[in-house]
Amino acid sequence: MDTTPAPVQPRSPAWLLALAGIGLLGTIGGVVAWFYYPWQPAPAGTNAQATGVPAAPDPRRTYPGPYRNVHPDVPYVGDATCGTCHKAETDSFRRHPMGRSLLPTAAFTGEPPYEGHHNPFEAFGSRFEMLREGGKVVQRETRLGAGGKSAYVFDTPVDYVIGSGTHGHSYLTDRNGFLFQTPISWYSQKQIWDLSPGFGRDQVHGRPIVASCLYCHANRFQPHPGTSNRYDPPAFSGHVIGCERCHGPGGRHVEGGGTLDIANPGSAGQMTPALRDAVCEQCHLEGEERVLRRGRGLFDFRPGLPLDSVWAVFVPTAQPGEE
Repeated sequence: MDTTPAPVQPRSPAWLLALAGIGLLGTIGGVVAWFYYPWQPAPAGTNAQATGVPAAPDPRRTYPGPYRNVHPDVPYVGDATCGTCHKAETDSFRRHPMGRSLLPTAAFTGEPPYEGHHNPFEAFGSRFEMLREGGKVVQRETRLGAGGKSAYVFDTPVDYVIGSGTHGHSYLTDRNGFLFQTPISWYSQKQIWDLSPGFGRDQVHGRPIVASCLYCHANRFQPHPGTSNRYDPPAFSGHVIGCERCHGPGGRHVEGGGTLDIANPGSAGQMTPALRDAVCEQCHLEGEERVLRRGRGLFDFRPGLPLDSVWAVFVPTAQPGEE
């Protein structure tokens, strides 16, 4: 019996091309999935099990300092409650730029002029215009076709005014709980209307407002899990930056009124310089990148905590001869 193995027949060129095509399609599919699959960060606390490395303890629970309102169980009470005993301070704060950080359009009283002042203006082949129609403010984009004629009109209702007006105002629109920045902004120093900062052709119908951006312009809000710019109703719990952003939750202070039941960065000698700076740096230390520490939430920082117990803020390294 002949046990010599039969010679292997060479594959045809067509078969090899088909095999290469299948491999190429698989590679393309993998790349597309990488870029377009809606990856979402794991909820706080779940990544410790995934890596086998325990998350750092919650600094609000392990806090070694004197302030008794740092603990996460201490509730927020809102500015109206603060104002019952501290009316002069709350009234003064409302005149401060931080006290005018975000307002519903209906409550906004410092409207810029709509007539003239570069209104309307043209950009990206469209005409942009700010309009007040009755009690509502609308931003209108008119796409210009052949001969400058209108090809279509797209109206964006303005629901919120963002910014104190010191440098200008931008605007937000609420689309079924999803917040977008609108394409037109007011520039106070130039006294003109123009495209919102950084807006390109692909953003003229709105730029998604993510929670980390909204954090420094609004009081409190609840991002909807698994989305980038949707917020659970009501969209905001208080609009402008509130008293408790700099003083911490007021629940214990309302009940007992003890000195250390509330943080007071403005009181001489009550806070170390580093902790006092951290209160401001929670918004004003922008850095090149800000990253929440693993297991921490957007509103976990409490005045009195070191900032780096919640946030890692990356800043450029100083070059020789620089401060």
